[in-house]
Amino acid sequence: MSSAVRSVSRGFRRGRGEGRERQDPYRRDAKRAGSGCCPGCGAVYLRGRWTWRGRPFGAQAIECPACERIRERTPAGILRLDGDAKNRAELLGLVHNVEGRERALHPLERVMVLRERRDGIYVETTGVHLARRIADALRRSFHEAAALDFALGEELVRVRWPAPPRGGALRPRRGTSPSRAATRPKA
Repeated sequence: MSSAVRSVSRGFRRGRGEGRERQDPYRRDAKRAGSGCCPGCGAVYLRGRWTWRGRPFGAQAIECPACERIRERTPAGILRLDGDAKNRAELLGLVHNVEGRERALHPLERVMVLRERRDGIYVETTGVHLARRIADALRRSFHEAAALDFALGEELVRVRWPAPPRGGALRPRRGTSPSRAATRPKA
């Protein structure tokens, strides 16, 4: 398989098939020449990647995409965590722990805003991957799934935890029709 065919098929699997443009205005398609350092957070741009290394000699001042998103208040991930008051401390600790691990490895994945309200906790992230990882950690810790909603054509994910119930009414057991389940004799 040639590299041209491989790159087209890879893009298609990710939802950016032929003719579709990437919709994230904060992601650059071409790598910048030289090195740079973000004046806001200190992340270093070196050989096409953002890292947490020391500032290289002769690095220009370049604002990283995460700091751009924070300055413009444009989140890539929006999470709504519903929980009672006794779970709040545990939820906040989980969010901070996941963000700390992700930020150590990926400088562009950060929590922008964390708000506590009466009806829950609201978290805005600079990357979709951090929002997904927080949702996965919530599922593993509390054994409750999160509802993920990806905006079509944009780099935005909305997460609601726990996921709202679907349909509202209970469905009959597998293999029984609703009419048979209602008329079944009691034993």
